[in-house]
Amino acid sequence: MELREYVIRKIADARNLANIHTRKNGVDLPKRRFYISLKKRCDNFIKGSLDDKTIILPGLRGTGKTTALLQLYRYLTEERKMSEDRVLYVSLDEVVELLGSSFYDIAMTYISDVLDETPELLEDRTFLLVDEAHFDKKWQTAVKVLHDRTKNLFMAVTGSSSIAMEMTPDLVRRVVRETVYPLNFSEYLLLKYGYYPPSGTAATIRSAVFEGRFENLNKLYNSIRLSLAKKGSRDVQVEFRNYLEAGGFAFGIEMDKSTVYRKVWEIVEKIVRVDLPPVTSLRTENIPSVMRLITFLAIQKPGGLSIHNLAGKLGVSPTTVSTMLDALEKTHLIFRLLPSNGAGIKVRKPLKYYFATPTINAAIRNLVGGAGGEEAMGILLETLVASYLKRIIDTLSTPYTISYGADKKSVDFVLEQIVTGDKIPIEVTSSLKGSDVKRVRSAISRFRSGHGILITLKGELRIEDDVAILPAALFSFV
Repeated sequence: MELREYVIRKIADARNLANIHTRKNGVDLPKRRFYISLKKRCDNFIKGSLDDKTIILPGLRGTGKTTALLQLYRYLTEERKMSEDRVLYVSLDEVVELLGSSFYDIAMTYISDVLDETPELLEDRTFLLVDEAHFDKKWQTAVKVLHDRTKNLFMAVTGSSSIAMEMTPDLVRRVVRETVYPLNFSEYLLLKYGYYPPSGTAATIRSAVFEGRFENLNKLYNSIRLSLAKKGSRDVQVEFRNYLEAGGFAFGIEMDKSTVYRKVWEIVEKIVRVDLPPVTSLRTENIPSVMRLITFLAIQKPGGLSIHNLAGKLGVSPTTVSTMLDALEKTHLIFRLLPSNGAGIKVRKPLKYYFATPTINAAIRNLVGGAGGEEAMGILLETLVASYLKRIIDTLSTPYTISYGADKKSVDFVLEQIVTGDKIPIEVTSSLKGSDVKRVRSAISRFRSGHGILITLKGELRIEDDVAILPAALFSFV
């Protein structure tokens, strides 16, 4: 098939494809938060802004990037009334694997042979929605050239998290990068029940965690439980536990846990076997060791990770282990936290690694027969809290750093204000005990903190002077 015929067919089929991916039983699927941001950027472009006309959306497989692009297609053609021939959606896995073509060739065929124009002389606002960009090794060159040659082309480009590893400083200066994360609890409830929490929920919880403003928490929590019950959900804490174990990916909303876990494992395997080799120095023979490393991360008990101990277990050098961890971190599958004694001093302890969502941890532990029960739930909850706090810091430009407590007397996490040095101790527990509250109070005294946070899987919301005991379900709306 000639590329011109292929592009014309894609334009003709786009509406049906979009309906298949964005509707269920005749009802539109809810939109994730990153879609709202993408839509806003499109609106700004239509109004004349050129500040963010090229958007790169890296993210783990299964996080809903394809659905969002096709929702954007429908928005542009149905609500903004853009001509259908001015909005092209293509997936590069099909273009590269089946047609033997490329990002640039498809784009130029579309502009030159279908629209009968040139990039420099595009007369009308035009939209190129490109999925699975990582299948084309020269995708970033195509993006750079097209971005520079035309003012009337908006590009939204998605791919596996590995595309973030390929972005050169030259490309980064030209584009907006918006990472697509796994589902948070609010999005899980939105996709499952069409539920929206009360206005200002996230801001209220953030102000409690970061500023110690606890006064509105009880009213908010009661409102959430009541409004969620009206949507047909079970108790919010029961729903949260289901989310914690298997709710990190949109595809798993209506699946049983065992099916979710198998699909998550398939995603992990594809990241290691498909995404990593082209963009890292790891050799093919290292792949089994990377998979074993991921398994060790999933079943490890709380505490830092010794590179030398792992090297011995895997039968590779410490340098290779460090390379593996660095590569997995760049794919956004895992992230690291530095150790701290909470006194502003980074101590000589191992780094600690967490998965992007506890669903990955739960899937691997389940498939390899890792320990379950209370200990497992505690690890999943710790993963969730770490990932939420890091996401807030990374995406909202919050002037804090997060580290993990490096000694047995310390709390699980310490938030430190970059400018003032103020510290917020955070303890995480699956089952609330009196010793947990004492640990937070001791940390408040030790760090001279204004307040502390205790997040628990089991227990009700309580405010005890300068300590907020937050049910994990409430914290997860942050």
